[in-house]
Amino acid sequence: MKRYLTPAILILLGLLFLVLSQTEFLNFDGATNPIAKIVNSTDRSAKFRPSTSIELKNIKKDLEHRDILLTYNSVVTLEILNSEVTLDVLKNSIVILKKISSDVILTFLEGNFRIVNSDPNKYTVNNISGTDLLTLTVKTDRASKIPYEPSNIQGSNEREDPYITSVMDKNLDLFERCYHRLLKKNPMHEGGYISMAFTINASGYVSYIRLADSSIEDPELLKCVERVIKQIRFRKVKSETLITYPIYFNTD
Repeated sequence: MKRYLTPAILILLGLLFLVLSQTEFLNFDGATNPIAKIVNSTDRSAKFRPSTSIELKNIKKDLEHRDILLTYNSVVTLEILNSEVTLDVLKNSIVILKKISSDVILTFLEGNFRIVNSDPNKYTVNNISGTDLLTLTVKTDRASKIPYEPSNIQGSNEREDPYITSVMDKNLDLFERCYHRLLKKNPMHEGGYISMAFTINASGYVSYIRLADSSIEDPELLKCVERVIKQIRFRKVKSETLITYPIYFNTD
């Protein structure tokens, strides 16, 4: 099935290019926790965003836990380490990589892939319930040494992490109301998290929002969380802020 970049993603990529044009590229020759190796790239347009930064950088040899790959006009061939799985990430793809135990999970926010070489029993392909997000789960022979945590806050210096956290905490009651609706349908639900990626524009409004990761498959809960975040107002600054924020739910 062919997948194209949505207008919202195109706008986001355009804004990221503005950051890119003012950033001195850094080349990374190694990775502290590599989970995927770049085997080939059809041109030099592909970039990645490290899990600790919102800046785009030149593609490095290895990709790590929580790195984001943007292929643009490239087809990037990835070898998932310790798995015997090789795949082509197609043009105009945006992929989040993560490692949970012995599984490497690739979440395609946009774009698609094709398997180049693999035992069919080594991988599974799924859609996240209630979304159009495609996930590829690859079984590896080595468990991760990285304790899995949803992504951290990633924002500009003009809106610091403690400020973002304080604003989100003021809306915890609204998030809990969303979850209580789920508990009414399923009183035995054991909790989990939803991690949302969103952009706060210079005026303090949420201009773009999308699911980044989730351990709870419930479309109504997702829509409720989106509504709450969209109505939050942040302080005005000179530039936009890109955030990936986890929201935790429990039955206590």
